[in-house]
Amino acid sequence: MSIDNTPLRPRWLHIGFGAFARAHTIAALDRSQKEGLSDWGVVVARLNSGAEELDALAQSGYEYHVAEVDDAGATVQTVEAVIGTCHPLRDGADALHSLIASPTLSLITLTITEKGYRDGHAMTALCDGLAQRKQSGNNGLTILSCDNLSENGALTRQSLLTVAAQTDASLATWIDRECRFPSSMVDRIVPAMTRESHAKLDALLGKSDPHGVICEPFFQWVIEDDFLGSKPPLDLAGVQWVDDIRPWEAMKLRMLNGSHTFLALLGRIAGHKTIDACMADAVFSDAVSRLMLLESAPTLPALPGADLPAYAQRLVERFRNAELKHRTEQIATDTSQKLPQRLLESIAVNMHDDRDWALSALAIGAWGVWLLGQDDNHEALPLSDPLESELTALVANSNEAEFIDNLLNLAPVFPVSLAQNAAFREQVKGAYATIRSLGARAAIAETLNQKAFL
Repeated sequence: MSIDNTPLRPRWLHIGFGAFARAHTIAALDRSQKEGLSDWGVVVARLNSGAEELDALAQSGYEYHVAEVDDAGATVQTVEAVIGTCHPLRDGADALHSLIASPTLSLITLTITEKGYRDGHAMTALCDGLAQRKQSGNNGLTILSCDNLSENGALTRQSLLTVAAQTDASLATWIDRECRFPSSMVDRIVPAMTRESHAKLDALLGKSDPHGVICEPFFQWVIEDDFLGSKPPLDLAGVQWVDDIRPWEAMKLRMLNGSHTFLALLGRIAGHKTIDACMADAVFSDAVSRLMLLESAPTLPALPGADLPAYAQRLVERFRNAELKHRTEQIATDTSQKLPQRLLESIAVNMHDDRDWALSALAIGAWGVWLLGQDDNHEALPLSDPLESELTALVANSNEAEFIDNLLNLAPVFPVSLAQNAAFREQVKGAYATIRSLGARAAIAETLNQKAFL
């Protein structure tokens, strides 16, 4: 592990240094530093692949660029908040454990994707470092998830305590007593970098930056105010500190992320490769507005001061950003992990309150079509999902008549309360059959023409 010679101190460790972390989490720290004096430096770590990328970042002086782009132009931020890198496969596991144990460190943030909280690798690394911190007699610290999950702080805490308890009950007790796990809601559209987007960034910079990222101008980060000790001055970068994250994350997960999944699945099946291409299609644009306002917004808890119609309109404008080229196939990855909080929670509330959820049903049905492997133009649909082996086997071992029934029995995705509900099963089966018969675009058009949407 290397730490640059800088007035910034290694007070923050970020695990999972992907495009989103660079454009959102680390960029926010950098903006806060430029707005006021701060010694909060961040060390970035990756646990599996990416050691060579971290080496290259160090060689470039830990500097990279974030370009915010939309139809009006581009603004470039030079990010200088990173002061070091760490990779267990390069530096040895002890280097990461020692960093976590360091008395200087106050905060650990995570962008490890939904599956990172289930596979145990990241949690094991954290436990080993916290065990060393406990043994050294240092205080606890704050561990903050920046992943797109409901109550991600509670999930992080539970995942970490489960792993700790498997080896050392006293460590689990210490973590529970000494550490804090605030939840946060993050929002910024950051497409995966492609050859084309790297070329666009290089043209904006006049030089190459392999670590640079292109994203939208919009930025939002809402964090529960439950830190141990001092907090980084993120409010200078527009971060909101709140007492209860749940209404905020529900708004974002159901309205933005649910709509993204709807567009990704149905749009790609219809042949649209990017989100802006979906939004250029009037059928999809109309559908996603109605999904937000008629099926997502009515399910949300009270959020004082929130203007949900205005929020929906802002989302539509963001989705139309033709500069991002956010790939529908990228958004459709890991769908099994995303459906519960993005769509199934809304469906359950709508069913309880006797409201229509026909568009949400199309998204679930579209996932079934996706798993069959071909879009409406007979092009291959790739499957990238933590449940890939189970899903592949389910498709192989099901005939057409039983396929959706078998899919809805998939316990890691569909809660029993929905899976055993006959009305839920019949509506999803009907949506799937309509997409199979008419194609994705025509299925949406037919749904929009139904009486519930007049």
